[in-house]
Amino acid sequence: MTRSHNGIYIISDWLMRLAMVNLFWVFFTLIGGVVLGVYPATVAAASLLREWMKGSRPSPLRFYKREYVRVFLASNLTFLLLVFLFSLSMLNLWIVTGFTGFIFYFFVFSLLLVVAFLVSLTMGLVLSFMKGKKGKEALKDSLYLIVIHPFRIVPVVLSVFITYMLFNWFPGILPFYSVSLVIACIVYVYEVSLPQEEVETVASSRVS
Repeated sequence: MTRSHNGIYIISDWLMRLAMVNLFWVFFTLIGGVVLGVYPATVAAASLLREWMKGSRPSPLRFYKREYVRVFLASNLTFLLLVFLFSLSMLNLWIVTGFTGFIFYFFVFSLLLVVAFLVSLTMGLVLSFMKGKKGKEALKDSLYLIVIHPFRIVPVVLSVFITYMLFNWFPGILPFYSVSLVIACIVYVYEVSLPQEEVETVASSRVS
């Protein structure tokens, strides 16, 4: 009974934390005018979830606000650049719809690869900003994650799909878990679940 009670408590505790993070994300995204708020709010959410997964219990709102302010400028400069590149990709995709045959499929496949890379890079930069990286160091760190761990994107995609299905079945949970579930999966897959030996090796290689 004790073990089952502990399991129920842990699940309930994490459901409450994820709901809290999601509400923080919505609130701080709106504070930033949505466009300028979404990326720093995402980085702050990842930072808070990372602290919880590693056993730390900071004051949630104070920690979230501090991280949001810390990464606001750097993350938005990067985010706006990524949005510009993504928009160019979408424009090119619209242009190639005028082609037919092999050229059409070749360009569509190439552009989809570019879009997938930009999405992965956006996700990697969230983790880099979360760890206090900036500029070229953040870019190098995120590219490392993409190249060295290409298949870790699979559970992240699955989490997006599962979240989408949950919202179809239970639309009432949308305000509480729409973003936090996916961010939690990203943080766990790309940060918490990595072997400590690998983290130390990567860190030492960057220093050298």
